[in-house]
Amino acid sequence: PQRYFLDSETMIIETAGGISFYDVSAGADATVCINRIGSEETESYNFIKEDKTVKGRYIWVYKNTANNEFGMYTFDKEGNILSDFTLGLSADGTIGSVSYHNGIAYFSYHQYYAGQRVYSENYAVDARPESDHVLQAGAW
Repeated sequence: PQRYFLDSETMIIETAGGISFYDVSAGADATVCINRIGSEETESYNFIKEDKTVKGRYIWVYKNTANNEFGMYTFDKEGNILSDFTLGLSADGTIGSVSYHNGIAYFSYHQYYAGQRVYSENYAVDARPESDHVLQAGAW
């Protein structure tokens, strides 16, 4: 499992199948899970980023093992899901660098064949809850 501190009051533990949220503020029982996102079809891809312009809002890039695609959750520090959507990109590829600004996620995607990169593209996606989450290729 991976452990992260979102801030001085919230710790998350990332395991197979999701993210568990713990209140680690003074006086709280830090052993009690306060929320969890993900499912048995969710495999961690180890990208959790805070929005650089809207503090307290996060994205998590994950692999959906049911359809072998990458997906993305947006959530707040209490673990409330703001949006959950697939990216339409095969999980046989890899996600490169990820950045998150004002509700827009920017990332690179690469596919390899026999150890050689055969496809690479930079994408942006509006990850805000009210968005249709359409990928924009060549966005940066």
